[in-house]
Amino acid sequence: MDLTSRSRGAGILALMSLVLVTAGCGGAASTPVPEVCTDLAAFQEALDELTQVDVIATGTDGVKAAVKDVVSDGLALVGSAKEDFGPSAQAFATALTGLQTALAGLTGDTSLGDKAASVENSIDDVATAFDDLKAELSVDCPAS
Repeated sequence: MDLTSRSRGAGILALMSLVLVTAGCGGAASTPVPEVCTDLAAFQEALDELTQVDVIATGTDGVKAAVKDVVSDGLALVGSAKEDFGPSAQAFATALTGLQTALAGLTGDTSLGDKAASVENSIDDVATAFDDLKAELSVDCPAS
């Protein structure tokens, strides 16, 4: 075998290796979906901000504003995830709606304590649904 044949053989082998490596990196499961990842990060940020709310200082209005941001960012996440992650996205949307309902009657005259059990259950539902959705999104958004 001469030098030209060896070079050509090495080139073909390198090209085949490149094709195999690229094929292993492709596919729907590993293709990032930036909108979903961006919405996931925004929702996580809204959750972090909710945990920082000083209920005593901000009162009912502060809690409602923070929850409104969480629900808004959560529904944006549902919108970007529903096509590829339908059942989990729908369960998350249902949990967010339940949280909105639990807080709907909360006013300055109604104490958070009066609705504590309902709000707590709704928060648990949101957390569970979010964990399920986030687990599915971890393939497309590994940094989450």
